[in-house]
Amino acid sequence: MSGQDVRTEFLYRLPPAVMWEFTRVMDGLSGPDWTRFASEVLSDQTDVRLAERRERRTDWVMNQWESRNGRVGELLDLLERLQLLRARDVILSWRSSMKSSSPPPVARPSLPPPISLSQFDPPPKPRAPPTSTMSTAAG
Repeated sequence: MSGQDVRTEFLYRLPPAVMWEFTRVMDGLSGPDWTRFASEVLSDQTDVRLAERRERRTDWVMNQWESRNGRVGELLDLLERLQLLRARDVILSWRSSMKSSSPPPVARPSLPPPISLSQFDPPPKPRAPPTSTMSTAAG
């Protein structure tokens, strides 16, 4: 995410884990609460009725909103207006973690340790035991 205000971010930029938790909470709402939410997002009541029958109804509604370039701020405002505070808190917890966490430091590639050329020298040959120079005396 960019350094700008998170409310101006597009919905499709929400991290998948946040969106998954949000849709899980929303899919657990009672029928009337969920329908109020979907009716605010979708302009056609036929779409609302079709979405209600889907297994992942909130995911479908959010995909529709994302395709219209919905923003995180609009979602937060809607959730507060409808008093869907648990779902709002999922988004706010992500937002607060974005503000509190500083960007990770840029990792600089470490240089490999210097190579000693002696590593490439062949191993020394074993020394032959010294030969003794015994003189043989003639007798």
